[in-house]
Amino acid sequence: MQGLFSRSQVPVPSFKQVLKKKMAIESKNKLRGVGGWLAFLIFSLMILSPLLSLGRLEIELTTAERLYPYLSRRTSWSHYKIVSWGILAVAIVVSFAAGYRLWKSHRPETIKFTIWSLWLIWLIPLFIDLIAGILILNASLAVTAPGYLKVIISSTIGAGLWTWYLKKSVRVKNTYQIIQEKNPANKKNNEKNWWRSKSRAFRLWVFLTIIWFIFIINYLYIMEPYGYRMNKREILNFLYLLLSPPIFIGAGYYGYKRFVH
Repeated sequence: MQGLFSRSQVPVPSFKQVLKKKMAIESKNKLRGVGGWLAFLIFSLMILSPLLSLGRLEIELTTAERLYPYLSRRTSWSHYKIVSWGILAVAIVVSFAAGYRLWKSHRPETIKFTIWSLWLIWLIPLFIDLIAGILILNASLAVTAPGYLKVIISSTIGAGLWTWYLKKSVRVKNTYQIIQEKNPANKKNNEKNWWRSKSRAFRLWVFLTIIWFIFIINYLYIMEPYGYRMNKREILNFLYLLLSPPIFIGAGYYGYKRFVH
């Protein structure tokens, strides 16, 4: 009995282990402020990315006009250039704002804004530019989509890596005062509960909308109901067919639940 309650049975950490653990905690706590990859991200958002985007768009437009001289005489090309520069201007403003907030506003909301901004400026302009090229220049979706797909994949990877960094970095958590979840299981449960907390009707609507999008897009590529090239009217008709059922069903159910039920 004495052996069971003796102090020798309780593992006592050595002084070296305690000191090592304390130094590790202190090093994590000291890792704060704008520096390292965080400083590079801020520099990229405020200076590097806008300059590269401006140069890239100028080169692309100039190259297209040099290869196809007739473009400069078309009004539609001028409209497309205006749209392209407008999209880039908005993306640069959002990018600069995200970088400035990372630099000056050290709050948890800044990280959320930056993550949203990264996905916004890296993906949304690509889809808008693709639609603008089809509607304004009558470009073929089958011809232009593969090139855009490569850029979309690379942009998704880039935005995903920076998102992972902003969520996992110790420097980011210390600098922007992000409270860490002590129990990882609770964090996973909270993430799952967000989806489960939504009504069954909402989850069913999201699921059916995704299935509808996949079906319609595959039908367009396989059956080619509009032929090889779609004109503006056919594109608008396709977008109406793609978006109207989910929107009408969702809006109708929302109106029923809010004003009738």
